[in-house]
Amino acid sequence: RSWSGLFAKRLMASPKTSFSEAAARAYALAFNRQPTKQELAESVAFIQSQLARYQGEKKSDALDLALTDFAQVVLNLNEFVYVE
Repeated sequence: RSWSGLFAKRLMASPKTSFSEAAARAYALAFNRQPTKQELAESVAFIQSQLARYQGEKKSDALDLALTDFAQVVLNLNEFVYVE
């Protein structure tokens, strides 16, 4: 989980970075490619749902937690784990 947290910090270049930009950066860093439209939409939806969940739990670091969850998903995708 600590690697995911560090990776997540790299995704938000600035406080004004959108979730779409963060997701695209994750794919660029992890896979050296841009996400497809579907991957991008699913990524943004996942980040938003995790953010809402953590905000509902009144977590002060909700955004960091949501991005760490997303980073953990990316780092566990077959495309990252297995070389073809």
